[in-house]
Amino acid sequence: MPADSVDVVVTSPPYNLGIDYGTYSDSAPREDYLRWTLDWCREVKRLLKSNGSFFLNIGASPSNPMLPHEIILALRDEFVLQNTFHWIKSITVETRVGEEISVGHFKPINSQRFVTDCHEFVFHFTKHGDTPPDRFAVGVAYADKSNIARWGHTKGRDRRCRGNTWFVPYQTIKSRANQRPHPATFPVELAERCIKFMAATQNSPCSIRSLASAMPPPPHNAAVSRNSSALNWMTVTSPSLRLRSSVRVNFFRR
Repeated sequence: MPADSVDVVVTSPPYNLGIDYGTYSDSAPREDYLRWTLDWCREVKRLLKSNGSFFLNIGASPSNPMLPHEIILALRDEFVLQNTFHWIKSITVETRVGEEISVGHFKPINSQRFVTDCHEFVFHFTKHGDTPPDRFAVGVAYADKSNIARWGHTKGRDRRCRGNTWFVPYQTIKSRANQRPHPATFPVELAERCIKFMAATQNSPCSIRSLASAMPPPPHNAAVSRNSSALNWMTVTSPSLRLRSSVRVNFFRR
């Protein structure tokens, strides 16, 4: 693929947490893993347009909480960290009348030291730190409608910035083997939100060119094809781009 040709990249690589991917070892020495991450992220940088965006979803385990931050430090000479989002998988809130409401996918752990980890990071990298997003494309309505007239920046719209906490739960399934066979999936809605957030950067609809001749068919659990209002997009794997086969990379091109 030519340099400076990609608008948006959304990817969630292996976290080096010992997950059984089958053909990929997810237990590399720390320095080897960070070196590998830097290598493929440099390839992303080569492909990314000057005003493009790179969304990197990284999680951790309670016993290895520094991994996402180490990756950020490893990439500081390659990209600007423009935004940090917290992908919330499960949350409990208390209403004003004292009612507890729990939503999302809660996966408890049995530990005498750690609490259950209910979130992951989505790091938004750009080349220069000034790529304009469409904050209202992923925004929310005002709970207090009087704020619409109170704040001049609303311009009369019942829409505000969502902030950097994104609640995106997994869909309920009946059979993991049949409906979610990949050992480390993330919801399609998470990628959709990243794309919508950057839709303002694209002045015209964009579509992904066919990459079928350049790479092997993706496994059935990694192939996703969806349409959004502004973009056509799909998920592919790309060993030909020096990315290990288990890395899920989404290329969004004009």
